[in-house]
Amino acid sequence: PKRLLYECKGCRYQVSATAGSVLHRTRTSLLTWFWALFLISSDKRGHPALSLSKEMGISYWVAWTMLQKIRTVMGQQDDKYKLHGLVEMDEAYFGGE
Repeated sequence: PKRLLYECKGCRYQVSATAGSVLHRTRTSLLTWFWALFLISSDKRGHPALSLSKEMGISYWVAWTMLQKIRTVMGQQDDKYKLHGLVEMDEAYFGGE
């Protein structure tokens, strides 16, 4: 499929919607990325690459690479936002088996 590019009318500079993000220059469709993000964020216990690949019908290595990129970005975001004071939450799952 052809990439969607946005072009500046003034200087004709072109940029894609994924530029500057973890999705930049990915060969995996955005629909696949969003589906993976949904599955990962819906599972409290985490989502291994093998089950992600089977559920989505993609290769193990594509699933593994996607998970690594998503985890890296999530880790960077965690460093930006720290909770302070009294924190309440519903349906939390912490460590262990």
